[in-house]
Amino acid sequence: MRPNGEQMTVKKKKVTSKPITRRKKPTVFVVDEYLDLKDYKRKPVTNTYLERLAKKLSDWAEEPQAFRLHQFSKREAIPYTYLGRFCEKSEVFKNAYLDALLTIADRREIGGLTRELDGRMISASLPHYCHIAKGLAEWKAQLAQKLVQPPTQVTVIMPDLTIEKKEIPEKQII
Repeated sequence: MRPNGEQMTVKKKKVTSKPITRRKKPTVFVVDEYLDLKDYKRKPVTNTYLERLAKKLSDWAEEPQAFRLHQFSKREAIPYTYLGRFCEKSEVFKNAYLDALLTIADRREIGGLTRELDGRMISASLPHYCHIAKGLAEWKAQLAQKLVQPPTQVTVIMPDLTIEKKEIPEKQII
């Protein structure tokens, strides 16, 4: 009631009910799959996953104990051979992979120069990590092939050195 004594009327609004619709999950494109080495189950690989993995790879390559990509693949429980496949699927991952290789190459080369690491071991494996070292190794191999002369055929003529057998009398036993 109102203060002047009149009654108040309330108009009811017509409520229209809308059906509850669930939001559709965004479509996720699976570009590959891999075998997780922790639980040995197949896991899907999406572009988002590859971008996150690329960030992890870049961060890991900056760690002072990162010397080989096998370490990263083992830590993430991904078979090492799949890293190359992931490079084919994602340009972002490929760039992170190449950057990680160069970062590791720098660390290894500096370690070899400062004698913190074995220089012979580093020089033998550096072409795997650095395209400059790989080009240098290929150039050295080409030079070595050019320096090796093909074998020439040498004919040696030997005179007949057979000794004629003289008759030696048999010894008589007395």
